[in-house]
Amino acid sequence: MKTLTLSFISIGIILLFAYSSKENSLTSQSQNFDAKTNTLQNNTMKGELDFSENTIGEKPIAIKKWIGSKEGLQIDTAFENIKTIEINCRSCDEVTFNSHESSLINFKSFISRKDKGIVIYPDYNKFPAISYEIIGSVLQINFIDELAAFLIVGSRNCTSKFNFEVPKNIDLKVNNSDGNISIDGLDSRYCHLKTTSGKIVVKNTKTNLVLNSSDGKVYLDSIYGKVKLEVSSSDINIFTLKGNAEIESTYGKVVCNNIQGSINALGSSSKFNLSNIKGDITAKITDGNINFENFLGNVSIEASSGNITGKEVELTDKMYVKTNYGDIRINLKNDQNNLSYDLTCDYGTIKTKRNGMLKSEGNRLIIEKGKTKIIGISSSGSQVYE
Repeated sequence: MKTLTLSFISIGIILLFAYSSKENSLTSQSQNFDAKTNTLQNNTMKGELDFSENTIGEKPIAIKKWIGSKEGLQIDTAFENIKTIEINCRSCDEVTFNSHESSLINFKSFISRKDKGIVIYPDYNKFPAISYEIIGSVLQINFIDELAAFLIVGSRNCTSKFNFEVPKNIDLKVNNSDGNISIDGLDSRYCHLKTTSGKIVVKNTKTNLVLNSSDGKVYLDSIYGKVKLEVSSSDINIFTLKGNAEIESTYGKVVCNNIQGSINALGSSSKFNLSNIKGDITAKITDGNINFENFLGNVSIEASSGNITGKEVELTDKMYVKTNYGDIRINLKNDQNNLSYDLTCDYGTIKTKRNGMLKSEGNRLIIEKGKTKIIGISSSGSQVYE
């Protein structure tokens, strides 16, 4: 829900706009559309469905549009023979997808506008509008909210929700510029989600997932498939993932738990907490810490400024850790006799566990013993391996 409050706008400007748009005034109202009969179902409000033609190649495609009123717009309809849904919203509070056993796409929308105070509408042709077109088995939906009005004194409460019930195997591409996206129960080829300012939640889903968010939290739970995330100014939470993850985070916190797959991370001013990982970790961090625990696999981590901390780490082949300004501290489960070290520390100390004792080794240490090799480099900071 969005609330807008304006205290004062010049009366002269408002009257000018009102006068210029007087001839174009329109009194369309909210409506419902019945897909089975292809007709409008009018309740207490009247409405109009606009049909225009768009030619793609040699095949004409009907573009259908629902136009609301200053109070909003409501739709309850269904589609069939659809394999892919593509949605583009300028601003929708919630876009939700839940799977069901039917092959139909059930679509409900609720858009509400409630004004309090003195409001003048200079252009009655600009109201909430939803258009769609079907190209083959692809359903494309566009939502444009163009309600133009001036509030002299008062407030505006705006609510918009899209709710979809879809087959499990539906493929999705959703762009909601200013609002949340929620997915539950899909089993599809791909799912691409993007929001500029809003939360993304995906649960109980098997797909190849691509997410992009500029200013919104990401929450993933019980995901099966490859995940690619690009998030800035927000947090990422991943719980139970069977598949590889590519994560790019700027100014945020990343939490991953119970991951069966490799993690490739790129972070700037971000903090990473990784736990219960079975798979390799590859990370490059600028100005941020990275912690990982209860881990099985190989490690390659570089941090320009930040600490690298590992607990209950079992290496399968090798580990490479480097930080320019920060400490390295690793708790290893491997047998010390199976490990070889090549450690360098310019300003700081190196400590390793040998013969059951944690011993200081100075600024450089090379131990050739086992097949599993550890390379550690720190310019300004200490290194501890125990």
